[in-house]
Amino acid sequence: MDNYTATVINQSIINNDSKSVKLDETCKVLLNDTQILAHILKYVVDELCDFTIEEIQEIIPANINHEPVFPGNRVVKTSNNESIIPGEGILRFDVHFELDVPRRNKQKACKLQINIEAQNSIYNTYEIVTRGIAYTSRLISKQVKTVIDGDNYQKMQKTYSIWLMPQAPLKYDGTIRIYSLQEKGEIRNTVKRKRSL
Repeated sequence: MDNYTATVINQSIINNDSKSVKLDETCKVLLNDTQILAHILKYVVDELCDFTIEEIQEIIPANINHEPVFPGNRVVKTSNNESIIPGEGILRFDVHFELDVPRRNKQKACKLQINIEAQNSIYNTYEIVTRGIAYTSRLISKQVKTVIDGDNYQKMQKTYSIWLMPQAPLKYDGTIRIYSLQEKGEIRNTVKRKRSL
């Protein structure tokens, strides 16, 4: 990050710093800026590793009706940031948008669901990864009505839920922890296993 970028970020924090405005709100303002988002996505989203920061910034859908953090930049055009399911309640996303990733090298073009959350405290009542799984699950299940035709689950879009923790314990400073759903290819003889119990 160059000095100009750091100065603009610091100024944004100073401008938003008051007793009534929390760090969480400042993070949401910063996370809606396409330049900041591009840096995060470049190093977390596998499908974007071959893209430059500038190229990523260009494919992030822009909302021209909002003021960016950086002069000359754009603000991300977010999808509906609330998910309401009767009986399950409301989830509110800090930043949620669909990203159209163009074809690059051997990688096919694809659509991704991107969720970015700024989490300023670590809760003692549950692991933050549990909440992240709940958010990811909701974004996947929402696709049944919006993306999937009938039972064609092949159209389901890969979903990233990225949680930033600016006040994480020092032992996690500068780290990225990744949780993913992966197939584990084991063949087990369940009959033998049952008998041994």
